[in-house]
Amino acid sequence: MAWIRGLLALAFASVLLLSFDWWLKRGAEAGRGKKRHLAFIQYIQSPEVDEAEAGVRTGLKESGLVEGEDYEITVRNASGDMPTMLGLIDAALQDRADMLVTFSTPTLQAAMNRTGRIPVVFTFVTDPVAAGAGRNYVDHRANITGVYTHAPCDTIIDCVRAFIPGVRSIGTLTVPAEVNSVFNHKLLVAAAKKRDIEVVDLPLAAASDVPDTAAALCTRRIDALVIVASNLTITAFPTIVSAARRARLPVFGSATSQFENGAVAVVAEDFFNAGHGSGKLAARALRGENPGAIPFQPTSGTRLLLNRPAAEHCGLKLPDALRGRADKVKE
Repeated sequence: MAWIRGLLALAFASVLLLSFDWWLKRGAEAGRGKKRHLAFIQYIQSPEVDEAEAGVRTGLKESGLVEGEDYEITVRNASGDMPTMLGLIDAALQDRADMLVTFSTPTLQAAMNRTGRIPVVFTFVTDPVAAGAGRNYVDHRANITGVYTHAPCDTIIDCVRAFIPGVRSIGTLTVPAEVNSVFNHKLLVAAAKKRDIEVVDLPLAAASDVPDTAAALCTRRIDALVIVASNLTITAFPTIVSAARRARLPVFGSATSQFENGAVAVVAEDFFNAGHGSGKLAARALRGENPGAIPFQPTSGTRLLLNRPAAEHCGLKLPDALRGRADKVKE
């Protein structure tokens, strides 16, 4: 009889094990079938943010996820207002978002301060380490990952020298309250120093400062303005160009919208590529991978954009060497 009881016990254990395995599989299948809620949090409205958003959507799609089936997206934009942005993040958390996708350094920092639990994937960010997201690009907060984009300052300065071979001094505007602006300013100063070019810098505290500060910068002994993108200088760029045109000074930049708004030349950071990479990382996190185990990743690729009418207004000609490799020339 003992051996019969043993067989019955073994059979019962086998049934329990098979049942447990079945429930595990059912749970995994339910997890895969759950529609996740992604909250896109944007600080400003600009073509660069639109490019990054399109990149994220493409990255998710190319990862095999289907919008409407695997996930849904809510886009919230603060139009450059910090209190509004904080409210948008709180609203996303109250709506039980499964993931925050942040566009800009201020939105990343606000998300970090608001949650340490749900995954946060960033894009349109200059340097996440400078923003406080980790000790380095590998050792970082457990719920955060994303793609960063450093301004191509060396290439921008070489572009300025192609237009103005004897350039000795450039002017720029920095936003001390923006971590990304301060970081890009350091890159710009380092690139200029290697080429024996002085950088004259004036600070901006708010949009209302731009007209007078830009006008004051144009009275300094400078050969050109180089405005590396920040949230404030992107939105205020037309005002900066207006001041430079009155002084007949060329303006160089690092964002597509600056080219459209009157820069002589732009070495544009590829925010679509950055967003695309972030979309791929978001898909990995949605499938259960730990964001803290995914290193922050750099984006790649820039575009050279030349504006002949803007150059001629300042008495400059498009260098043949640049024209031959430009991605776009406005004639």
